[in-house]
Amino acid sequence: MNRVLIVDDEDQVLEILSMQLESLGFIPFTASSAEEALKVFQKEKPGIIISDLNLGIGMDGVALCSRIKHEDRSTIFIAISGYFSDFDKAFCASAGFTDFLVKPVNLEELNSALQCAFERRSRWMRTP
Repeated sequence: MNRVLIVDDEDQVLEILSMQLESLGFIPFTASSAEEALKVFQKEKPGIIISDLNLGIGMDGVALCSRIKHEDRSTIFIAISGYFSDFDKAFCASAGFTDFLVKPVNLEELNSALQCAFERRSRWMRTP
């Protein structure tokens, strides 16, 4: 199922990404904090999570990724941020992120990243 959780502390980003995902045929869920994301994850079990790295107060996007990956390694994480350095990318990859999108997110890049993520997840979920 094409369920995607978007995690960002900016309501406008959540709204825009949610509308973009719907236009691409995905089922979006939103959370404005890592703590809220954990609750949504437990309830909805999305296969893909798009998370901002800086989520304001509390747990950041990297800690959220590490925590969920510890529980469910098949969940795919895509990082979004206003800026990425090579250090940020390496750090995020080591935490479990598989892709990186720069804000504002381009619709074509978003679709491409999600298609790749769902294909990867589909391969991981197949039983031999």
